[in-house]
Amino acid sequence: MTHLTDSVIELRKTPLRGAIEGVLVLVFQLGIFIAKCRAYRTGSRFALRGRAGFKETQKVVADFNAQKALRLVDSPAEDWNLTKKQALSDPNFTTKAMAQTVKGFRTTNIHGIRSENYTGSSAQLVTESDMTDLVLKDVIDGHAVNNYGVASSVNIAFTVAQRILDKGLLRSANIGINVADFEYREPMVKHHNPIETQPIVGSAEADLGKRQAHIKWYNPAKNLWYCHATVFYEDPSSWLSTWSRLAGLVTSRIAALNDMATSGMADKLTTNLAYSLFGKFVDYSDMYRAMKSVILNKDEAVAEVEFPAGTAGTWTVPPHFIDGCVSLSGFILNGGTRFDNTKCFYITPSWKSMRFAKPLAPGSQYLAYVRMVSADNHDFVGDVYILQDNEIVGVVEAIVFTQWPRVMLDRIFRPPATKAAASDIFLDSSEITPKAQSAQPSLFTSDSKIVTGLLTPPSPAPSVHPKESKYESTAMSVVRAFEI
Repeated sequence: MTHLTDSVIELRKTPLRGAIEGVLVLVFQLGIFIAKCRAYRTGSRFALRGRAGFKETQKVVADFNAQKALRLVDSPAEDWNLTKKQALSDPNFTTKAMAQTVKGFRTTNIHGIRSENYTGSSAQLVTESDMTDLVLKDVIDGHAVNNYGVASSVNIAFTVAQRILDKGLLRSANIGINVADFEYREPMVKHHNPIETQPIVGSAEADLGKRQAHIKWYNPAKNLWYCHATVFYEDPSSWLSTWSRLAGLVTSRIAALNDMATSGMADKLTTNLAYSLFGKFVDYSDMYRAMKSVILNKDEAVAEVEFPAGTAGTWTVPPHFIDGCVSLSGFILNGGTRFDNTKCFYITPSWKSMRFAKPLAPGSQYLAYVRMVSADNHDFVGDVYILQDNEIVGVVEAIVFTQWPRVMLDRIFRPPATKAAASDIFLDSSEITPKAQSAQPSLFTSDSKIVTGLLTPPSPAPSVHPKESKYESTAMSVVRAFEI
């Protein structure tokens, strides 16, 4: 570099120094020009690439616009009535089965309608629910027996019956739902595995002309029915008229119990004490503790009931509202001092009728009254009356409780084994048939009278009314059920 500088200085001393400087300036400017040309050519290639990419994008957009002119071609409908064998051999059966689900219908206790069909005179409905769904966690875990949550089934009956009423019958404010001839086969006991589903499949078949429906609940894991009932659509004003003739007798017994509590002849229990005694058999969470006070005299009791301000879900009739009134019958047996509830427990296999002429409203106050009488050595029966402002607004008629030795508690109230077969979980409506029912061994002696057809009502539950048929004992039958 030093030699180059010295040479330039020496050249500038010569007479040609001006010409030499001019040449150097031209060379420098030429170098700048060449560099700009190269930069321009490079930029042009990028620009060309950009324009080509833009043209390709335009082509894709044009193709897409052309595709928009296309339409779906109508194809024949698929036959979704697959059998269980087809379900096992078809890996896409789950997707197909779910495609049948009626969209837009979901409540807290029913999570989907698998199939639904209405004609002029009949209706068929298949529903499904998952006991492990988070929306049911509080309402199931809050009603625990043997440290397992037990799901209510009667509230599902009201929801299914209401669905049939809304879709298949002319909607009228003068139509009430009577859940009658209810019989349990086994309790809906929730398992402790939170990541495994525990489905309940419901089946309903209605005769719209007769305004009645038969409903059953299916346990896919054990291939058994949980319970069944017959629903009658009736005029609630006729219920109120009949009950008004009984109101004087019921209110007189309530007044007598209050007088006995005042004189110390009957026990008056607070909410905490009542549910503490009830805890010998069933553990209730706060949402179920609707009995604010209980007056108990041996086999007879009255309770002041107050429901919470919210329903904690979307229900036709909330299960904790039903339990808040009706569980007084079970409290007399499992929480009182009249009956042996240390070595035994009492569960209900059936009732004859459950009717609410007026809705059980959030935040409302009621009175519940019942007397449980012995039907034989092991069974007790009673009528639960629900009153509001001295008017009977609901009745559970002939609710039966059967006595069991306490050693049977763990055997009866234990959930089914987990890892249920997928083929059993995704049932289609063709699986819900009377044939499957008849193949199942009966757990009730009265079930032998059920011959054929979903609409064939089961034999009536026992009643305390003298004009009705003599009570048939179910003490020796294996009652695998619980609700209250």
